[in-house]
Amino acid sequence: GPRSDQDVWIIRTDAEGCMQEDCGFEQLITDVEEVTLSSGAQPLIYPNPTRGILHIDTPHSPDAYQLLDSNGRMLQAGAFQPSISLQPWPPGIYLLRLIREQSVATFKVVRQ
Repeated sequence: GPRSDQDVWIIRTDAEGCMQEDCGFEQLITDVEEVTLSSGAQPLIYPNPTRGILHIDTPHSPDAYQLLDSNGRMLQAGAFQPSISLQPWPPGIYLLRLIREQSVATFKVVRQ
């Protein structure tokens, strides 16, 4: 896994955002690149855990975001915005994807 706060996993997925072995893209599990961003380039996502609203401070504004559940199912997606509400979803672990050009950074967020 990531070694420090500066490490981010970049996960390649299909157009539907599938990350699971059972969706016909077995090679996706092995096609993971570890990308270390320079200090200060890491998005700040807070509060995490959150009771509903996530705030995202990032030096490079992503084009879009995706919110997935822990099974990789897409829950919501859209143009990037600096605040994202998890209030419609039950407490649990979610994946927040920030998409910019050809790169995708995935972060684990916890809804309390």
